Amino acid sequence: MDQILISTQRAQIKTVNIKTQIPTPTSFDPLWPTPAPGQFFHSDPRNRKKVEDPRFTKFGELASENNIPCTAYTDDICYQQQEKLGRENVSKCCKKGIYLTDVCMPGKCSNHTIQLCCFQKFLQARYTCCEDDEQSLGPASTNQFSMCCHDNFVNEDECCGKETAASYWRSVHEVCYPNTKVDYAGIKMEVRFAEGVRVVDMSENRVWDYECRNGVNRTQYAYIP
Repeated sequence: MDQILISTQRAQIKTVNIKTQIPTPTSFDPLWPTPAPGQFFHSDPRNRKKVEDPRFTKFGELASENNIPCTAYTDDICYQQQEKLGRENVSKCCKKGIYLTDVCMPGKCSNHTIQLCCFQKFLQARYTCCEDDEQSLGPASTNQFSMCCHDNFVNEDECCGKETAASYWRSVHEVCYPNTKVDYAGIKMEVRFAEGVRVVDMSENRVWDYECRNGVNRTQYAYIP
């Protein structure tokens, strides 16, 4: 029944449309994939029965907290989550840790984005090594951290080519150490697109400002192949 009758203290009759009392459902957010009804997983509190569905359980350890494969979390999705929720609350699948922009993706990057994308990739390389527990193990003097940075930075990439990264490495390798703190707050990078200019301001996006967890207990020296 679409309408009900409600009596007031003055014995008046008031009609209320039930449909207008139901809140509008939250709009779909593509950054947070949700399984369709009937496709809930074992850990879903809404599903009391064990569900065996190989389409989803095959992901195993690669599955994120939403049972979506981590390969689905591309840099642009991680960037949008970071901007919306803060770095501390992004998916655990966003392992690169630092996202300055959402344009460093095949199909989005161009010759105009090389500097920005290489800078982001360099920061991501250092972050990856800082999160690697093995960097705290081994001899007291090593170039292991620097080699880790190099290998994560200088490789095939459509948005920051291997040769370009290798050229950058010769001048920036000295700041890719666990004990080296660099203040990037004064840097602004402008990228020109057909629709206009986008500015990435390091003083506003301070995701680069963090404490390195590993490698600080060892004397580090440079790796230059």
